[in-house]
Amino acid sequence: MGKENDTNHMKITIVQGAKTIGGPCIEIKTEEARIIFDLGVPLTDEKGNKLKVQDKGAIPRPDIQGLFDKGENAVDAVFISHSHIDHYGFLSEVRTDVPVYMSRGCRDVIGVANYFGQTDYDPSRTIVIPPWKPVRIKDIEITPYLVDHSAFDAFAYLIESGGKRVFYSGDFRGHGSKSILFEKLIENPPRNVDVLICEGTVMASEREGEKITENDVRDALIRDFSERKGLIMVSSSSQNVDRIISIYKACRKSGRQFVIPPYTAYVLERIQREGITIPQYDWKDVRVFFVSGRHTSTLAKDNKLYKFLKSKIEYEEISEKKNALVVLDSYHVRKSLARKEIVQGATLIYSQWDGYLKDEDIDFWNRQDVEIVKRHSSGHISPGDIQRFAGAVSSRKILPIHTLAPERFTDFFGSKAVLLKNGQSIEI
Repeated sequence: MGKENDTNHMKITIVQGAKTIGGPCIEIKTEEARIIFDLGVPLTDEKGNKLKVQDKGAIPRPDIQGLFDKGENAVDAVFISHSHIDHYGFLSEVRTDVPVYMSRGCRDVIGVANYFGQTDYDPSRTIVIPPWKPVRIKDIEITPYLVDHSAFDAFAYLIESGGKRVFYSGDFRGHGSKSILFEKLIENPPRNVDVLICEGTVMASEREGEKITENDVRDALIRDFSERKGLIMVSSSSQNVDRIISIYKACRKSGRQFVIPPYTAYVLERIQREGITIPQYDWKDVRVFFVSGRHTSTLAKDNKLYKFLKSKIEYEEISEKKNALVVLDSYHVRKSLARKEIVQGATLIYSQWDGYLKDEDIDFWNRQDVEIVKRHSSGHISPGDIQRFAGAVSSRKILPIHTLAPERFTDFFGSKAVLLKNGQSIEI
């Protein structure tokens, strides 16, 4: 965009997420437009205490005039960065005349979550936008950037108006399976950025030397699957496509088959498209275990379950081929296998954030004499990569968000870092 209107002002408000993990919400206002970026439910309070995200009724939603109410002065648009509920959890309460924009993968993953009752937001009316192609909302131009994150098809956004430029990172990283996106962003960053709004999820907990890449996880899984005897179970989100791909590749390298429940088979089928290689239920090294449960019942009710029969694996085969299988864990999978005494003495590869590992889960695995081995790579950018990224962008100001330690941005960037509280704004 040109500089002809560079006397215009852009007001940036951190509505929510200034000092929490999750729940970011940013309002950008110009002479003509008001746009919201992300609208999530926080995962923690400002002290780091975990919140019950699914009980969002107990968590106050952001106070934004014209977004939820039916009065005048409606917000012009909402842009969502990715499909984690801490970034879109309040969308179902947005007034229906406010358009919502997101990537295709984000729409598809949220659609699956809605189908299974995991979210009350139906994304069928959202506007799907491709990466790199600008969208014009009145006097604001928004360009989505595809970034490396544990969520599928995650976006960052460049926001331009009247000669002013803001870059919102969303959640991103430089060490995932799509790290090439990060490196290309470092090589060719957006120029003349006035304000960088940057996530800092791991600022309070991770030192640069502790960074584990997705390739590190894949290589560790290959060793685990090759060297360990007996049944191996893996605990990972079916929506973490990078991790599912890493598990599948490790199965191929180690000569094991990957056993998934129908829910996972359905998720992978829904998000598959041309040009992206995602394991599918009918691939040679993938089997489907027809475990009972709400998700399986939903698929059966809609006649979407039976296509997976060609890849079905029974209890007996799992029991006989323990050394040649890796089973994706879920509550119903583990309980079903435990009833048949198949889990006893197995290995659990825990490949998620530690915060999801509950005491009752640990007690269950201990009773089954199961060793728990942790193999995980964060979905969020490391402190060192934040410095690399911010150095490449070279913005005039940096606003931390999605972090419990915004003060560390001051340690890194001095007076360039502006630490706002929820509801506070800056103008450029």
